[in-house]
Amino acid sequence: MTTVAHNEALRYPASGGAEDLRSITDGELLACLRDGRRAALAELAERYAGPLTRVAYLHLGDSHAAEDASQDALLAAWDAAGRTDRATPLWPWLLGIVANRCRKQLRTLGRRRRREQLAGHATRDRQRGASSDASAGVERDDRLEAMRRALLTLDDAHRIAVILRYEQGLSVADTATALKVPEGTIKRRCFTAVRRLRSELGA
Repeated sequence: MTTVAHNEALRYPASGGAEDLRSITDGELLACLRDGRRAALAELAERYAGPLTRVAYLHLGDSHAAEDASQDALLAAWDAAGRTDRATPLWPWLLGIVANRCRKQLRTLGRRRRREQLAGHATRDRQRGASSDASAGVERDDRLEAMRRALLTLDDAHRIAVILRYEQGLSVADTATALKVPEGTIKRRCFTAVRRLRSELGA
């Protein structure tokens, strides 16, 4: 998938020719981003554009908004990398950035979300058609769609907490780090969210 981040890296290639960073670790990749190496931005997009779009899709419920949030997050990561250090875990850090971008996107999606909730199964069919050109990283099976609809019944704070904790498999500590809240808050939000999702999904 070609992303804004890919295009940025291609327009401004790293000095000394193209770099192949595919074999480096996430920690090394973040170090390359801190050093301002453009090839690191392209590698970041290659590794994480799809997963970030999936997280954004589950949080926002909109394929196009999810792609926008993912691309914005990758470019924001490029800008913010210089403020990280060796102890910063790349994936939770990225998830915190995309969570912030999703919160901004939600300001423009309120009306659309209400229409989707009211439309029910008709919305499901419409979303399947609308998502045909969405990111390859977003799965379009029935289980994802059911989970997406159920997640949209949660408020913003509970939804992103449960996505990071269970859908992405972050620890309580990493989820708290990503969202910049205490671990106890994450535990409470996830407990409440899971209970509501079980009721919504009938499982």
